[in-house]
Amino acid sequence: MIYFIAVILFFSCSPEETTIFDDSSANRIDAALENYQKILTDSKNGWLMEYYPASDQAYGGYNLLLSFKDDKVTIAGESGETDETSTSFYGLKQSSGPVLTVNTYNPLFHFFSTPDSKVPGVGKDGIGMDGDFEFLILKATPDSVILKGKKTSNKIVMTSLKEGFSWTDYLQKIEDAAEDMTFTGFEYQINNKSIPVSVSHRTLHFTYTNDAGNEVSEVASYIQTATGYKLYKPLIIDGVTVEGFKYVKEGETEYFSPVNGASAKLVVVYPPINEVLINGDWYFKYSGMGPFGKQYWDYTKTNGLDPMGEELYYAYMGKYSDGRYGFCFGSFLPGTGVYIGALLYNYQLVGEDKVTYTFGGQGADNGAYYFQNAKFNYLINPVSLQDPRTFTLTTDNNKKPSWIKLTDNSNSNNTIVLESVEILLPFDR
Repeated sequence: MIYFIAVILFFSCSPEETTIFDDSSANRIDAALENYQKILTDSKNGWLMEYYPASDQAYGGYNLLLSFKDDKVTIAGESGETDETSTSFYGLKQSSGPVLTVNTYNPLFHFFSTPDSKVPGVGKDGIGMDGDFEFLILKATPDSVILKGKKTSNKIVMTSLKEGFSWTDYLQKIEDAAEDMTFTGFEYQINNKSIPVSVSHRTLHFTYTNDAGNEVSEVASYIQTATGYKLYKPLIIDGVTVEGFKYVKEGETEYFSPVNGASAKLVVVYPPINEVLINGDWYFKYSGMGPFGKQYWDYTKTNGLDPMGEELYYAYMGKYSDGRYGFCFGSFLPGTGVYIGALLYNYQLVGEDKVTYTFGGQGADNGAYYFQNAKFNYLINPVSLQDPRTFTLTTDNNKKPSWIKLTDNSNSNNTIVLESVEILLPFDR
């Protein structure tokens, strides 16, 4: 006979319990938040934040400087002038983890998260640049703090600044570097291949055909440094990994070399002026119109916009938010907002300095409405309405144009000067 012996463990029913943690969860959370605040405030000269708005990093990254003291944060950055600061409140709280929040309005910080796209001058109506102002704290040491945007999930890195580091001098170096290193196109040379690269804000777009014959697109968003571009995440093309680029100028040749010594080169390419025109957003202003164009713009204002109580907020030739090309605009109605739309165009590039525009007869969003009700058929006539118009292009700088002048080949009185920077209220400019 086989006997089974059961071994029974008896536990005491004593009211005394063995605790796994030495303190309550609430107290532990409070202690963690106090530690994070100490880390933030102990960096007496503040922190450099590498800030990326938008979940797809479509606008690239921006340098912000933050200094924490008690319950207030002082901020400077590329969203303002180099010597400009703004102070507001910040908070540390528990919300599915420890959270750092800039919880009162700060114009230099909320510049990236305001839903009004007119504030940053880029983005989409209703969401702006779609940036974060609340961040999960992933890791914090006296030297660096790693954050994660609650809305975008973007990784945001803050690095402690040493005593004597000048905020103003640093931002001036970044501003100067951005001016020197802003280009419209590149050629990426790698493994005996040349890949065309276009630029949108601070984002590089690589398009190439892989070994299997398929077209591949890669995107690399970057933040400007004093010496080049620091990438949001490593760029891997054809087996070569690059983490960032350093700007190099040798005579008339300009290029960027990988900071990690990889065998690749990002060479600056200056495309023909007509390609620069159709690949960018170029803004109208009334003073830039020739005698022919001013007559048509005057008619639109007097007989279209004024009776509606509206003002032309902006107008440019370029890509609309859906990627289609045309005359893109915003019309401002006080007390209501800005109504956006586009009147779509076809174009043909002729040589390197000419373009032929043909009105496509279609609108996007409010385009058709303003064409029919606000006399925008007159507004766009100088570009092209019923018949194609061919223009010869000139500029102030073939490498980095700040304006492009269009001269109608069939009418010398029809000239249009388009600006590279955003022009608001063009009838007043």
